[in-house]
Amino acid sequence: TAKGTASHKKNQQKEEINKKMSKYLEKRPVQILELFGGIGSPRCALQNLNIPTKAIDYVEIDESAVRSYNNMFY
Repeated sequence: TAKGTASHKKNQQKEEINKKMSKYLEKRPVQILELFGGIGSPRCALQNLNIPTKAIDYVEIDESAVRSYNNMFY
């Protein structure tokens, strides 16, 4: 069907983009500055997508969130 063909084409395009991004990210991880970082959800999301990250700094005033973040990433 036409709908199935369009979906297949989109999947091929996504795979091609992912391959290109993977090659780029192997050389240079995404650098993130976590302001109001909480427990690091944005960083976790990027890692779940297999996107390498490098945290430049982390800022949070909630002591419980800071402890959780440090236990997860350090």
